[in-house]
Amino acid sequence: MRYFAKIDMQDNVSRIYRFEVQPEKILEEYWDGSTWVWDKHALIVGYLMIGEPDLDEVSEAFAREKFPKAFEPQNFEKVFAADSGEYAIRLIGSSLIGVAFEKSIVERTFDVLADKMKAGNLKCFTWWCERCKVSQLELDGDYEGHVLVLSFLNVRKIVRAMPVDWQWQDPTSEWAKNQGDPVEEFEKLVAKRSRPNWKVQVLKI
Repeated sequence: MRYFAKIDMQDNVSRIYRFEVQPEKILEEYWDGSTWVWDKHALIVGYLMIGEPDLDEVSEAFAREKFPKAFEPQNFEKVFAADSGEYAIRLIGSSLIGVAFEKSIVERTFDVLADKMKAGNLKCFTWWCERCKVSQLELDGDYEGHVLVLSFLNVRKIVRAMPVDWQWQDPTSEWAKNQGDPVEEFEKLVAKRSRPNWKVQVLKI
């Protein structure tokens, strides 16, 4: 288990996160003061990918000292809770992260990835992929949790007009504050037919 924290200039710790690649899922959670909550906006993934947002990796001893309640047995053991059987789709751009739970988006994502797998061109962005450190992507295997390369055309095909929760990779940055609404930013990318490749993750929740 790896731990990350938000630490300000006065060394105050405002939040603690935990991250682990497990056999059946990737665990990404933060402590909200009473329970561990799934981090749907993937701050740890963003940090591991591009060094943003501004987080620090800390030891378990440090995390326990700052947030002892989070490590009480009745709370910590929730790490091993069974999967819900549901899926979330995470779409990752250069500055945006989108999370969707709609069944139609999940199904379209599976269809797009199945087509790419059948064509033999489904690729993982291994530099950023924590899942690859546990199990390499195989074209006839399981791609859940892997950071998969996807064209923006396919992102548009998946999303269409369905609701996606768009957020900036680092919403606290001055750049993000100057850009405004992340939903509008995505719509601008669609309007100008943006070409750069994106990344997608299929996650069990």
